[in-house]
Amino acid sequence: MAGSKNGREFAGTHVFRSLSVGMALVAILLFAGLASAKSGDYSCETKPLVVKIHADWCGSCRATQPTWEKVVAELSDQATMVSFDVTDRASYEVAVAKASDLGISDFLQDYRRQTGTIAVLDCKTRKPLTVLSGERDFTKYREAIEEANRAS
Repeated sequence: MAGSKNGREFAGTHVFRSLSVGMALVAILLFAGLASAKSGDYSCETKPLVVKIHADWCGSCRATQPTWEKVVAELSDQATMVSFDVTDRASYEVAVAKASDLGISDFLQDYRRQTGTIAVLDCKTRKPLTVLSGERDFTKYREAIEEANRAS
């Protein structure tokens, strides 16, 4: 039996499996709605982009995380959710590549130092329609997304 010794599973194998599942869930959250975002073939149709600027060290990001999770869970059918992690240089470089693929490099450059910001962008112009900073009121996000959908 792979990963076992005398019928017992190695603890390391269990930890590895748990980490793999956890990393898969993180990837799903980070790239929710971005399955088609590969080098220029991204099409937003009529859905706005909801973009979060996040850093692990940001107190505002930690405080708004439950609200962000609710926005992703309840409003992903109305908007494309994107999270840019700017915690460190490596994560920032990943964010830069993702922003380029989405055609919102200018937005990332303008807001990269404003962690805790969540913005609703028009899908065609890629310009911010609403910018919320440190906001924990779910209703404000829902209203901003609904307004963006009416405008498109």
